[in-house]
Amino acid sequence: MPLPWRPHERRAILDRYFALLPQAEEDPEASLQLSALSQKYVEGLPRLLLSRCPFTKFELRHSFDPYGLDGLWWNYHDPARPLRERIYTCQAITGAVTLVQPVEVFPFLAKPGPGIPYVLPHLLQAPDVLAVLSTLACGRHTAYCVAYYAPDERDGLNWPNDWGANERWAEGGNSPGAGTRRRTSKNPGISICGPGSIPASFCGSPPATIAWSCAPAPPAAHT
Repeated sequence: MPLPWRPHERRAILDRYFALLPQAEEDPEASLQLSALSQKYVEGLPRLLLSRCPFTKFELRHSFDPYGLDGLWWNYHDPARPLRERIYTCQAITGAVTLVQPVEVFPFLAKPGPGIPYVLPHLLQAPDVLAVLSTLACGRHTAYCVAYYAPDERDGLNWPNDWGANERWAEGGNSPGAGTRRRTSKNPGISICGPGSIPASFCGSPPATIAWSCAPAPPAAHT
């Protein structure tokens, strides 16, 4: 397995990729170079400890670009990431990013989420579904990963798309998008803190990791 790229190597990949992008539609050679650069970027993505399963205590190590929103990992329509990364108890990952100006300049659409973390009540109302929040740096910004866990697969739930992407990877079963990597929801409440979502800050200032379940009273934090 290739070692993660260093910041200057990442910068060189992105600069070359962005320079070639305008030529790719009409120049087959430029298109091939873009594909090679994208693959090189994916191979060098760090795999970070994003979360820990509250049921099995297994670590969730997942690709992430910790150097900024200009990374191809954040390309909403064409995210450059490995296909399958979640551990078997992790059913979905969403997130939020608190931005610090100036925001990076990049030639694609990025939807990292709202400025504060949030949870999706319809998921937490399902039996044995927990949401775990963790924080990590993304360049000068603060990112919040919200991972949804269940002891086994929960078919039939409207799971959100992968964090910052217009698609969700699922192994199989009857959930939307199961067995493929594709867009599974057009509901804006899935990707932003809007109708159907609750700001996670209602629990107060979160520690590094916090877990919620659905209950009549506000969820309790677990250390």
